[in-house]
Amino acid sequence: MSTVDCLRCNREAQQIAKRAFAEVARQICPGMTEREIKRRVEMLLIQYGSDSFWRYGIGATVHVGPRTTLSGSARTYRVTDLAVQPNDCVVMDLAPSRSFYWGDYARTVFLEEGRPITEPEELTIPAFREGLEAEIELHRTLRRIARPDMTFAELYWRMSEELRGLGFENLDFSCNLGHSVELDAKNRRFIDENCHQPLSACEAFTFEPHIRRPTGRYGFKREDMYAFGKGGKLEVL
Repeated sequence: MSTVDCLRCNREAQQIAKRAFAEVARQICPGMTEREIKRRVEMLLIQYGSDSFWRYGIGATVHVGPRTTLSGSARTYRVTDLAVQPNDCVVMDLAPSRSFYWGDYARTVFLEEGRPITEPEELTIPAFREGLEAEIELHRTLRRIARPDMTFAELYWRMSEELRGLGFENLDFSCNLGHSVELDAKNRRFIDENCHQPLSACEAFTFEPHIRRPTGRYGFKREDMYAFGKGGKLEVL
């Protein structure tokens, strides 16, 4: 299959994740548990066309409140019955697969006075607004600086510097910021200090900074899938 066809398949899987997230995000309310959110979003992933979940058979990892700072392999993930509070945040990381091609999409939903919010201009709690604005800025910087001949390690160091400059720390359990998109998850290359292959060595990659303020109560995550288009311009799938 050509690169164009592969990216089309990844884009379709990514659209499944985006649709499922958008629907569940509107439904989140105080009292809803991690378990209920996970159940709802995984049902929607299947409804919208996912035929499997590529990350160890788990379609969604969901963390609520203080658990949003936790990071670990999906292999060891355990959902809980922790309930959403009126002023809270929920991190969802979705992993649908369609005909072996992945979607990989994470977002943070914020609640203020019980109302779910996903856009920064609607947030009034400073910690929430600053976290989401930092995530958006990191992705904006990525799109500006990434180029096909840049190595995964070079990108890691540049974005780690940006992250610290915004006053946040990386929460990822293995200290990476994303990974290549593969047919076999075991073949992933990571945006970390050890991968010296160029970004062009893969057809697509994810960028998913998991961040918090030092000593902060909440963690924030935002993940998109990227590929280089014509002229080496980075595009969101």
